[in-house]
Amino acid sequence: MTMADLAPTLSVCIVTFNSGDTIAECLESVGRQRGIAVEAIVVDNASRDDSALRAEAFPFCRVIRNPSNVFFAPANNQALRAARGEFVLVLNPDTVLEPDTAPTMVAELRARPDVGAAICTIVGDAADGTTEVPHWWSRRGFFHLLGSLQPWLWWGERRVPAATKSPTQTIDVDVISDACMFARRSTIESIGWYDERYRLYFTEDDICHRLWAAGWRVQYCPVTRVCHHGSTSTRKAPRLWLRWLTVQDLLTYARRYHGLGAFCVLAVASMLDLALVAAVRGAKWLGGALQRAVNVSDAAA
Repeated sequence: MTMADLAPTLSVCIVTFNSGDTIAECLESVGRQRGIAVEAIVVDNASRDDSALRAEAFPFCRVIRNPSNVFFAPANNQALRAARGEFVLVLNPDTVLEPDTAPTMVAELRARPDVGAAICTIVGDAADGTTEVPHWWSRRGFFHLLGSLQPWLWWGERRVPAATKSPTQTIDVDVISDACMFARRSTIESIGWYDERYRLYFTEDDICHRLWAAGWRVQYCPVTRVCHHGSTSTRKAPRLWLRWLTVQDLLTYARRYHGLGAFCVLAVASMLDLALVAAVRGAKWLGGALQRAVNVSDAAA
């Protein structure tokens, strides 16, 4: 009997977009989980590479091919709605699980029925061994002009400061990354799945906010770990476009949870930030073009 023949305890939900370099290693680690029946659902957002084909090579994996890129939140909802397991793991395709990651985290959730979602220790590439502490704003560091607004923007009191070392015991946190988020499927369904107004960013901020509001706890459990290579798909995309997507999702989050005033303040700050970035990049391009013209002129002379 194969893993695919068993009723799964855990459904691993993965969204791919040009993730051919990493998805096979990720799914291999899913297939190595000990003592637990696991299925994987991969939703491919119209990748231009062989992401879907690589995923289809794994017998425990179901692949949903989207004809166009519907972005992260809608694709995750496709996977979550197709999931058969009591528990779900929302997982990035550039992650690698330890063999005990899934059974250990499922046991943690079973032991804590009031916990809606949990994450284990996330480490960076093996080359640097860095630990990603579940701190919500550290991932948004490039919003230079919004730095002074960070303490005001967040809604809770249970932040893990960016400078804090990775905790050694289970703690409550405001938000966990959905690069590796464990939850009960019924819990995510009860709060209305992912909000599909978000396309790429602030998805975990929104879903954890709603979990807390519904009476669930969100926890960081340093009982096992996952390696996260980090941003392997978005690294290939134009930076200014990603910045624009982040601004849009930030404004969606601000408008929903902080009202029109916060939305307006952040909109102005974000537009200034985007204009500054565009101006700097435009100046660099113009400087390069002028230098090339001078070089051509000198060569002709």
